[in-house]
Amino acid sequence: MKENMISIKEYFDTKLDALEKSICLSRDTLNARLESMNEFRESLKDQTTSFFTRKEHEFYAEKIETQLRSLELSRAVLEGKASQKTMNITLILSILSLAIGIVALFIKSL
Repeated sequence: MKENMISIKEYFDTKLDALEKSICLSRDTLNARLESMNEFRESLKDQTTSFFTRKEHEFYAEKIETQLRSLELSRAVLEGKASQKTMNITLILSILSLAIGIVALFIKSL
C-alpha cells in the first residue's frame, strides 16, 4: 500500500512538474507575443507621427491650387500676347495693301 502511495505521490509530482513547465512555456510564449505587439504598436505610433495632418494637407493643397491658378493665368496672358502679335502683323499688312491699292489707283488715273 505504501508503494501505491509513493507512486501516487510521484504521479502527482510529475503532473505538477509538467504543469509548471507548461505554464512557464505558455508565459514565455505570451510574453514574446506581447513584446511583438508592443513593437507593432510602436511602429504604428512612429508612422502616425510622420503622416500629414488634415490641416497640413489642406494648407499644401491650397498653396498648390494658388500656384496652378497663377500658371494658368500666365499661360492665358502669353496666348493673348501671341494673338496681339498676330493682330499687329495683320494690321500692318492690311495698311500696306491699302497703300499699294491707293498708289495703283492713283497711277491708273494718270
